[in-house]
Amino acid sequence: MTFRLLLLPLLLLGAWPAQATELIGYWVLDQEGTAAIQPEQPQENNWFKNQNISTTVSAGGMPLPRLRSKLPPVDSQAAPDPDILRCKEMQIEDVNDALRFTYVDVGSEVRKQGAYRGAKVRWNKKKLTESYKSTTRKVTHKFEIQDNNKLLVTVKINPNKGVTRTYLQLFDRAPEPSAQAANDQGKENAEAQTENQAAQQ
Repeated sequence: MTFRLLLLPLLLLGAWPAQATELIGYWVLDQEGTAAIQPEQPQENNWFKNQNISTTVSAGGMPLPRLRSKLPPVDSQAAPDPDILRCKEMQIEDVNDALRFTYVDVGSEVRKQGAYRGAKVRWNKKKLTESYKSTTRKVTHKFEIQDNNKLLVTVKINPNKGVTRTYLQLFDRAPEPSAQAANDQGKENAEAQTENQAAQQ
C-alpha cells in the first residue's frame, strides 16, 4: 500500500526514476553502414504535384491544366532537421538523472524520463525512445544498441501535410577524444623509450 502511494505522484507528474543505460559514451557515425541501410523515401502521392501542373479556369468555365514552375516555393517557416541527422560524432552523458546529448559541431540537448519540455521520453539499458509534436509535424527518435554493439538511431518525421519520412543512422562506440589523445601520446612515449633503450645497448 505504501509503495502504491509513493508511485501515484510519479505517475501523475509523468516522472520515473532514471535507469542506468549503455547508451552513455562517445559515438562516431559509420558513414558506409548508414548509407547501406538508408530506406527509400516515399514520394508524394499526388499526380498534379508530380506533373508540376496546377489548374486554372478558362473563359468558358472549364478547368484546364497549366504548367507551373518546377521550383518549389521556399518555406521560411519549415522546421530544421533534428540535430542528430547533421552530426558525425556524438557524446551521451549522465547528468543529474538526465541524459545530455552533445552533437559535435552541431548542438546539444537534454532528455529526461517522462514528460519533459513537450517531449515524452523513456529509456532502459539498451534503448531510448522520444516523441514530440509541434504545430507542423510529429517527430520520434529511437536510440537502440544492436547485438553487434553498434548504435542504431531511427528518426521519423511526420509532417501534418505530407508523408512520413524515416532516417537511419549507425554509430560505432569510440574513446573520447581527450582519452584517445592521451592513449596515443602514451604509445608514442613508450615507443620512444623503447628506441632509446635499443640505441643504448
